[in-house]
Amino acid sequence: MKEQYQQLLKRPLEAILHFSDVFSGPEVDFDAELTATFRNLGVLSDRPYFVGGNVHLAGYGAVLINDLSLERKRIAEKLNVPFAHKEDALCVILNTLPREGYRVEDAPNGRDFHLAITDQGVEIFAVPLATLSALESRNAIVALYRIPNAQIPLTDGMHEQFRSSIIALSRYQPEIFETVFEYETVEDMIRAKLYGMHPDVIPVQENEVEFAYSDRFGNVRLSVRDGERFLAQLGDLQYGDEVHIFVGKNEVMSAIYTDALADIPVGKTGLYQNVADISRTHRRAKYWELVKRSDHCLTDKEMAIDLLKKGNASSWGMPIRVEKK
Repeated sequence: MKEQYQQLLKRPLEAILHFSDVFSGPEVDFDAELTATFRNLGVLSDRPYFVGGNVHLAGYGAVLINDLSLERKRIAEKLNVPFAHKEDALCVILNTLPREGYRVEDAPNGRDFHLAITDQGVEIFAVPLATLSALESRNAIVALYRIPNAQIPLTDGMHEQFRSSIIALSRYQPEIFETVFEYETVEDMIRAKLYGMHPDVIPVQENEVEFAYSDRFGNVRLSVRDGERFLAQLGDLQYGDEVHIFVGKNEVMSAIYTDALADIPVGKTGLYQNVADISRTHRRAKYWELVKRSDHCLTDKEMAIDLLKKGNASSWGMPIRVEKK
């Protein structure tokens, strides 16, 4: 393990955030809850979030924490104010249960956890690797290590049923980690991907556009695999132009291409780039917002998520097509 990552793992812990299938439901709007805490430079604590067996939802949580970590630093520097635990580590546990993609006989007590270290220094303990897909698609993982079940410290990883409850403690014994890849910089990682030298062990987003998240107001976040290519495919799209949203062969809604929510007329649906993603030049994958402007969004039965549900496009990872009129 490179010295720079050994030093990261020596940091004291600020909090451990769990996105897991082991907790009681229902799912909550953790995006809003965590964003409010981070952006107000609030005090974090260990928090559990139920995500069922949904690798996409767990992965969205990981991207959110990584982005908010950068946002918090930016705000503190802009205001020139300190915040608690500035130099401490944030740990994220991603734990879902899908059995697809491996033989139970080969891993009778579950697949090995992996530790991913992000470009913001967030430590993410994940199983399966597919929970890291959204981060990998956004060039956000600079180091990845396998944690063999047989080597998990302080428990019998070959028989422990609740490995995620103790997996973060493995950060204190990094000698057990098996290096999958590690880079000194994001630029080194991107260069390795460009020249085909990066291990393709984490699946990346396959669909050009897919459903990523919806909040309690019915607003939808779409994940676009390649932001520049997406815009190029739409041609000479101008603000105010109408686009059509398809699920399979069925059109489920039209939307106005805008710059922000404020530019969407009341009662209309708009599509615009997530403002936090626009400046992230090292990312090809981007989030876009699909939002209906409504004065009664909590009771309106035709918000963006409701219209997608009519086309069965609110399932995580469901491919969506956007065309200019």
